Amino acid sequence: REFQSIGIEQRTAFWGTKLIAGYRKSTGLLPIYELGDPSLARGDWAGGVSVPLLKGGLTDEYRTKLAAGRKEAESAGFSVKNSELEIARITANLYWDWVFSGHRYLINQSLYQLAIDRDRQIQLRVQHGDIPAIEREENRRSILQRETSVLAASRAFQKAALDLSLFKKKKNGEAALATDVELPKEISLPVNPI
Repeated sequence: REFQSIGIEQRTAFWGTKLIAGYRKSTGLLPIYELGDPSLARGDWAGGVSVPLLKGGLTDEYRTKLAAGRKEAESAGFSVKNSELEIARITANLYWDWVFSGHRYLINQSLYQLAIDRDRQIQLRVQHGDIPAIEREENRRSILQRETSVLAASRAFQKAALDLSLFKKKKNGEAALATDVELPKEISLPVNPI
């Protein structure tokens, strides 16, 4: 007594319809209550269509999960795009921080150099007796303030370069430190940004 069967089922997108095909074969005498009717000697082929009339017509668990999976994949795509935009925003902010701190450093450097040049001129005037020596001491205080400003601006510029290096990479993937050579000479802002 032996009974073998195989079947396949293919779901369709139309109203929960399923296409069904199968084959069964039995040998020997089988009690009817055990496995059903005996098959022909060659076996029996069967095929059909299953169409739900009420339950599972408009939607069923399988199609609901499939649609939910598609929506989750679409949502994940939006999430990835949102992350890319956020990284671009952060990178742009870091870039402009670096540009502005670089120009602030260059401005402070030129002001420091002007204070030193002015000190030389004041020294000549003090030597000639045009102005009192206290004027030169006042200018030296100004030079020290300018020097402090240059150091602070230099540190801010270096920090901005390090922050930007998190997103600036070489071709091999290593972090690349932005240098003052790469600093744009001029900053042009859009006339109508919107």
